[in-house]
Amino acid sequence: MVYENEESNVNGGLTRTFGETWQYTESDGTISKQVWIEKTPDEAIRQKIARVGKTEVNFTTGTAAENASLQTKAQINNLPDLILQSILDKNVLREAKNVDGEPYQIITLQERHDPAIEVTPFTKRVTLDQYKTWINQETGFIWMTQIIYQFEDGSELINQTMRYSTMERINQPPQEVLDLLKEVLP
Repeated sequence: MVYENEESNVNGGLTRTFGETWQYTESDGTISKQVWIEKTPDEAIRQKIARVGKTEVNFTTGTAAENASLQTKAQINNLPDLILQSILDKNVLREAKNVDGEPYQIITLQERHDPAIEVTPFTKRVTLDQYKTWINQETGFIWMTQIIYQFEDGSELINQTMRYSTMERINQPPQEVLDLLKEVLP
């Protein structure tokens, strides 16, 4: 999966990164190996992580961890879960919108906080948080997700925007991915 990520920082700026996630999926759907590579627009490595089984190595921070919960089932598309939640939960909003001539269904999971809560690293208290998912109605693929906070003073912050450009099955990942997996010793 290839994605573009924008994160708002506390000082009002944006951090933009581009990433790839590579997964080896077994016949039962379990992800046995995984690599995440995230780069800045000038191609500098921001994050490089590889996992084999339950062993995960963060090559950026130089740390390693054993965690059985890392062995999850592959989920290409969380659309069925979002649709189910939108039917069962009244804290879910649905809207249709066209973007560049493409029809999208936007499903927004939201949680209101009364009284407002403190969320690190914000200095203002949060009254509402939302998780928006933009689904292309013609292809069924998730195009974008956003995390949005609303504060006591009524202002909003789009804290994170993830745009997904490709998701495909391939037989052989790039050599950089294979090299990272060789360095993880379970």
